[in-house]
Amino acid sequence: MDKSFGFKHLTITTGAFPALILFFFVLPLCFLGPTACALLSPSARKLSEAKTDVVSTPSDLAVTQGSLPNESSNLRVNINKATQSELERLPGIGPALAARIIEYRQRYGPFRRPEEIILVRGFSERRFYQLKPYITVE
Repeated sequence: MDKSFGFKHLTITTGAFPALILFFFVLPLCFLGPTACALLSPSARKLSEAKTDVVSTPSDLAVTQGSLPNESSNLRVNINKATQSELERLPGIGPALAARIIEYRQRYGPFRRPEEIILVRGFSERRFYQLKPYITVE
């Protein structure tokens, strides 16, 4: 079977044809970056340019009103002075994470801002925003 595709001087073997397709058609798309949107249809372009906002409803969050036992409106835990049991009273903080908070505080010194608790291994930004109303540094 002749695979010269009309070019007598060019004979493509079976394994080379997919490689040529990849090299000339697929690979250049990887380098287009932002200009790749110009190749999209108008409706796809609108969709790719649309900004999405994430809205959390109270049911999405682990911290809701009444989620802390014996919670009062002014309950705040000083994460620089709290004991392990005091940290464990916060929602989503178990014994292991409370121990890591104390270990971090002993190793690196007191937290200067509540946001620094994110530096503790296992403490995510999402968890910080859930606990932000309940933690303080003094």
